[in-house]
Amino acid sequence: TAQQKEHALLELPYKYDAITMVDMALRTFRPRDLSFALLTGIPGQTMQTLEQTLTRCLFYAPDHMTLSPLHIPSGSHLARQIAQGEMAPPDLEYARQLHDFADQWLTERDFKAYTPWDYAKDGAESRYKKLLLEGCERIGIGYHSRSWLDSVMWETGHSLQEYIDHPDDFQTTAVHIANRNREQAVEIFHSEMSCCYR
Repeated sequence: TAQQKEHALLELPYKYDAITMVDMALRTFRPRDLSFALLTGIPGQTMQTLEQTLTRCLFYAPDHMTLSPLHIPSGSHLARQIAQGEMAPPDLEYARQLHDFADQWLTERDFKAYTPWDYAKDGAESRYKKLLLEGCERIGIGYHSRSWLDSVMWETGHSLQEYIDHPDDFQTTAVHIANRNREQAVEIFHSEMSCCYR
């Protein structure tokens, strides 16, 4: 979300002033192959604030957008507030309406849905997302990316700090996958299995 109040409510590991710095960098360098991942169903989110967020994202001319429904992890501050009656639980029907609104908004601006959550301009679909949906073997690189190799699935990093502290855990395996050398990749994967469950 580009709304400061919604962002503060989510308690994400990113500071709003850091997002402002990213905003300045995007305005300055205008990178290609830009993608935004947004949440729908945030408590207090309205169609108006969601449209403001979408409009701000499109200012940077992205080729790809992801719309994910809000997931509230057990034990999080938000989950505790709901459990203690300090905040109403998410309205699932309204969250669906928000997603439908965003879906139509993006479709009207030449984005095409190619998964239930992902939208892209022509030719900008994520191959990784397609493989994920199709259940194919894959190596994901990046925080919270998912991999599946030799019938074992894992997610990179259980926390942002862990991912920052161990950026090279999957590098060797990924290189072999990129080189189409699956046998070596599987061998290394099993010899370093502990890193996948850190």
